Amino acid sequence: MLKTLTRRRTAILLATAVAFAATPAGAAQRDQYPWRDMLQDSFAVADGGTLRVRVDDADVAVMAAAVTQAAVTIRLRSNDMDWAVDRYQRMNYRARLEGGTVVVESDEEPRNSWVSGNWMSVLVEVQVPARFDLDVRTQDGDVSATSFEGNALLRSQDGDINVDSLNGGSVRLDTQDGDVRAVLLAGDRLEVTSQDGDIQVDTARGVLSVSTQDGDIRIGDADAHDVALATHDGDIHVAIAESARVELETHDGDIDIEAPASLRADVDLAGEDVSVRGGFSLQGSVSEHRAQGTINGGGEALRARTRDGSVRLLIRDR
Repeated sequence: MLKTLTRRRTAILLATAVAFAATPAGAAQRDQYPWRDMLQDSFAVADGGTLRVRVDDADVAVMAAAVTQAAVTIRLRSNDMDWAVDRYQRMNYRARLEGGTVVVESDEEPRNSWVSGNWMSVLVEVQVPARFDLDVRTQDGDVSATSFEGNALLRSQDGDINVDSLNGGSVRLDTQDGDVRAVLLAGDRLEVTSQDGDIQVDTARGVLSVSTQDGDIRIGDADAHDVALATHDGDIHVAIAESARVELETHDGDIDIEAPASLRADVDLAGEDVSVRGGFSLQGSVSEHRAQGTINGGGEALRARTRDGSVRLLIRDR
């Protein structure tokens, strides 16, 4: 079942489309405006340091470097550079080194500083060693990161989060209004949240908790012993390991679970249409709306709930 958009989200999408079409400087046209470097700085650092970013209105891109050097570049572009430079300067973007911590920050955006028809984009680019802890927060912008080893906390109030590989003791990705996309997340504790967006993780290794209010969740390979996925209005698709405690819940969407044929689990599935397929032998009861019992003698709890959608348990195709 395709994800059902709420009336609120549909209205937002329509309003955004109308406003975007009416704005001369759309995304394609913005690309025609050149970036101007506003700040460039570098610091000598060592493995095991920390990057702390606190900016109010900017995209943040963090890249792993092979050298023990941190480099910070802040770029600006606008359809009215005089106005944008004045606003940028009042936000006071800056970078410094505090012990082993690289700090990039700005002040709050000036009140009543926007002029009708004007726009500006700020891009914060940071290069640090691959073995670095990341602590990044932007109020209004996207966050991206390449491959890092260390604890990671990436947050955006209004933007997407995209990462290649984060491997650390604790990994948390959080956006209020945006999508989250990760190739690999590994650690003792993995937490991914969004209020209004889709979440996709290709591979997750560790204790995994994922939630969104209005979006789909897709976990390509949950090689984890504890998996909790929840959305209010969206579909869930997850491939789980042989032995894992799994808790899945959506109010309005479908749930697809892929598992190896050797799965050992205590199963409790409920929805509008429930099915156990592909050769799994469930010892228990299966009806149209509920499946309860054990597979391969039982094991960890596998629980899935949807109020308005289907639940399918399938054997993984590999």
